Amino acid sequence: VADACWRAGQPAPYLHVAATLTALDTTSKRLRIADVLTNMFRSLLALSPPSEVVAALYLTTGRIAPEYEVGGELNVGGA
Repeated sequence: VADACWRAGQPAPYLHVAATLTALDTTSKRLRIADVLTNMFRSLLALSPPSEVVAALYLTTGRIAPEYEVGGELNVGGA
């Protein structure tokens, strides 16, 4: 949280999610992946409104909307 690139109460910048995804791309270690994602979501929970957490969750899972909405899949990557 101390190293976050935004202040409490402000919307989280996309840079935070992008930096997390970059860190995930550089490793195949499961524990490192879990640590990176945990730290990202901890920062979001501590500093951002709940809607920002939901948006980041969708982006990290390759979606832009809930599964029940048509057209929410990004279709990016190998998944």
